[in-house]
Amino acid sequence: MERKLAIPKNLFVFDIETIRDRDLLASVKGRGKDTFEDIMERERKRLKKESIDDVFVATPYHKIVCISCLRKIGDKRTLKSWCGSEGKVLETFWASIGVILKEVTKDAPYIITFNGKRFDIPVITTRTLRYLDSFLTCKEDLQKHIDVALNTYFSTKDKWENTRPNYTNKYSRFNVDLIEHFGFGASLEALCKICGIPVKSEGSGSEIERYYLNGDYERIARYCAEDVRATYALYLRMLLMHHAKDTYGEIKRELKNLESIRPEIKKLTH
Repeated sequence: MERKLAIPKNLFVFDIETIRDRDLLASVKGRGKDTFEDIMERERKRLKKESIDDVFVATPYHKIVCISCLRKIGDKRTLKSWCGSEGKVLETFWASIGVILKEVTKDAPYIITFNGKRFDIPVITTRTLRYLDSFLTCKEDLQKHIDVALNTYFSTKDKWENTRPNYTNKYSRFNVDLIEHFGFGASLEALCKICGIPVKSEGSGSEIERYYLNGDYERIARYCAEDVRATYALYLRMLLMHHAKDTYGEIKRELKNLESIRPEIKKLTH
């Protein structure tokens, strides 16, 4: 009898980087001739934060500037990082997922994130609303892939996941958010350091907006890709806790394979 592998045959691991959407904040929260700083200062006082940099805005006000995605499809692994125009980043992200979903006819892919259910996925979903018209009028081949991705991800046809994932279901076994296993006070960096997993050598999240305004897209892309690599490594370590000892070799080999994967970075503009 063939031994069942601990690591899913197919999976996606992704992470996003965002900046505050100044135009939307001004449109919704602005008063008269308010500047961005005026709006954020009011929010700082309301939330009782020390500085405006400490103000974490609500989901709709996060503008996506980068998505990194590690894809394991059978024995093939790729790590891609798309940075730049939000619309193009989302278009490329959904299309790339659609390509894989069309090819994978069984062993549906798992989604692996860190705090993805509370942040990354709601932000992606919300910001996708803005670009649906352009997605539906883009090149025909892209349209087909995006259509597959959106229809598959948002499908609720199989409530109990008997034949296909129900990714949007809170309890979907195919949508794994690691923070749910370690507690919402945990950070990816802290958990990785506990495990000895390398993380974050390309700056910090608080500097993403400055990098973006300076046009330093590659630095953002590498930073985001590092988080994805760390998230996957942490997921593998978690599997080690949940499975029998005879999976140790399989997981250690995958961790070794992960070290050799280099991100493919693509700058996307209008």
